[in-house]
Amino acid sequence: MSFGKIGRRGLWLILTALLAWNLVVGARIAAQSIQLRDSTDVAFDKMQLLAEVLLQIRRNYVDEDKTGYQDLMYGALSGMLQSLDPHSQFLDPDMFEDMRSDTAGAFGGLGIVIGHRDGILTVIAPMEDTPAFRVGILHGDKIVAIDGESTENITLQDAVKRMRGEPGTAVTLKILRSGAQEIKEVEIVRAVIKVESVKDAKLLDHGIGYIRLTQFNEPTAEALQRAIESLQKQDMRALILDLRNNPGGLLSSAVEVSQKFLEHGTKIVTTRGRSPAMAHTQYAARGRHHYLDFPMVLLVNAGSASASEIVAGALQDSHRAVLIGERTFGKGSVQSASALHRRIRRTGGRPKATG
Repeated sequence: MSFGKIGRRGLWLILTALLAWNLVVGARIAAQSIQLRDSTDVAFDKMQLLAEVLLQIRRNYVDEDKTGYQDLMYGALSGMLQSLDPHSQFLDPDMFEDMRSDTAGAFGGLGIVIGHRDGILTVIAPMEDTPAFRVGILHGDKIVAIDGESTENITLQDAVKRMRGEPGTAVTLKILRSGAQEIKEVEIVRAVIKVESVKDAKLLDHGIGYIRLTQFNEPTAEALQRAIESLQKQDMRALILDLRNNPGGLLSSAVEVSQKFLEHGTKIVTTRGRSPAMAHTQYAARGRHHYLDFPMVLLVNAGSASASEIVAGALQDSHRAVLIGERTFGKGSVQSASALHRRIRRTGGRPKATG
């Protein structure tokens, strides 16, 4: 193949440009590699420090029962996540299964939903028809001790472990109520807790329907649809949806409930995060059943949290419902249960744990 004078010159220019580009790209890759290696070296230095501390504890700590590798690693992981914010937490396998049981609609314990407020273990809401509800536990109660042990600096998972147990056994809580001057001691007998997330569906006067949601778990949206269909057969013309003392639950459930009252495609909530999968995720109304032909009122209070606030905000912003009640709990973050070693990854909006 032969080239003219201009053709050969053009070819050399192209080859020279390609060579320069390859050198630039190679330099950038090398720089990135060095930066990654330096970053990795720092990470491994810190991991080595963790390993050294672990070995020192194993060799020298006086109570050998507390120096098992699993216990030490679980403690280190719990402390690491606790240092981030009040809602991030490490779930050991038992706690992970407890969470799955909670969102499936059944678990064992007292029926008390807890979280951290201002660093203090606080009741978000008691669950109705449970031992905690029957002894008079209220949202906002501060739990200062469990079975005589202080809850200062306690993690949510440790609090749940102390409160859960065999049905029929008792646990004693020391409660400080807002406005009260003294600590109240309450004994609660544990029981098997079965959660009905949709309750008290009934038709009031003048064709006004009433439905109360106690939390957002996997069966909630389907149960809500059945309740609405039942009320419509009774000629319901308006709906009161009661979210008072509803501490939340699954993000997916909040979306499924919201979309039943919004036009197809209406934005419900947007999440943002560092990972590409969560960088900017927008949830909009989908599905086949959209109830748009009756006015709505939502009842909320300080015990309405997380998923309840998503539903209330979506319906208010879309002018689909009027909000009546008190200022809600206030939580704008979503948790992901990132499971290690082939566990399930699922997303929820839970600012709390349930005991």
